[in-house]
Amino acid sequence: MASATLFALFLFSALTFYPPSTTAQPVTDGNGNIVKNGGIFYILPARIGAPGGGIRALKTDNESIPLSVVQSPFKGDIGLPIIISSPIRTEFLPEGQVTLSFEHTNREWTVVEGLPEGTLVKVQGYPHTVPGTFVIKKAEAETNRYKLSFCKGVFCGAPGGGIRALKTDNESIPLSVVQSPFKGDIGLPIIISSPIRTEFLPEGQVTLSFEHTNREWTVVEGLPEGTLVKVQGYPHTVPGTFVIKKAEAETNRYKLSFCKGVFCGNVAVVRNENWVLAVTQDEPYVFHLEQVLPTSAKHEQSRTFSLY
Repeated sequence: MASATLFALFLFSALTFYPPSTTAQPVTDGNGNIVKNGGIFYILPARIGAPGGGIRALKTDNESIPLSVVQSPFKGDIGLPIIISSPIRTEFLPEGQVTLSFEHTNREWTVVEGLPEGTLVKVQGYPHTVPGTFVIKKAEAETNRYKLSFCKGVFCGAPGGGIRALKTDNESIPLSVVQSPFKGDIGLPIIISSPIRTEFLPEGQVTLSFEHTNREWTVVEGLPEGTLVKVQGYPHTVPGTFVIKKAEAETNRYKLSFCKGVFCGNVAVVRNENWVLAVTQDEPYVFHLEQVLPTSAKHEQSRTFSLY
């Protein structure tokens, strides 16, 4: 049984790279140096003061050899060297699809679903792995910090499913906007409209409402969990506007923010008991849209989507 002081590596970790040697571009190490495709790296926490050390392989549960990818809890432990390669034939390591393997075993990282702790990163040799690809991207523009995601089709490592309305606390009807914790649940259809009169839905200010109630989304401050997204009917709502923007250039992934005057916060998921949508300065909830086909002439002009 593994020590409880080592933590399984979940997806979307923020990373800094410290390679033994570097050349070229565009992924850079912690010092801003361009790094080599197929180079050997240590992966360390990017933020000053972040807990833990580097990445290691560990035997957990009933594994006979180390198959679990974990972060060391010890600040001074830089972990094991990791080979990171892109399928694109370039001297430099470009952002995008990558494979990762520990140098001492050359076993590639993979992902396993349905474990007691959730969806975990393992190395080859673990049964019932998930087909998909790891992707490396900048965590923040103009920094040397990176994040990893795992993409299974269009789904890239994000837990949970689509968006729903739910009764929480003392609500007599469903007034809370939440993310379903279940991966296969695409949620409820949502009407998204812009005040700009165009055939297409432009980025920018939007209103959102659940199709089955037509109640618009709004925001409420001062709740125990923070500033939460609700639907009309909840008292003491905040005047402001929702804004939709691309989460990443040249992708079909989007994010929502809520603006009160000139102050805007990200719409993110607080993964507490109910997975509520909240307005915070945390990483936004990133989603793609799947258009719901109209079932009648009444809805032909509606832009109705599932968000997940």
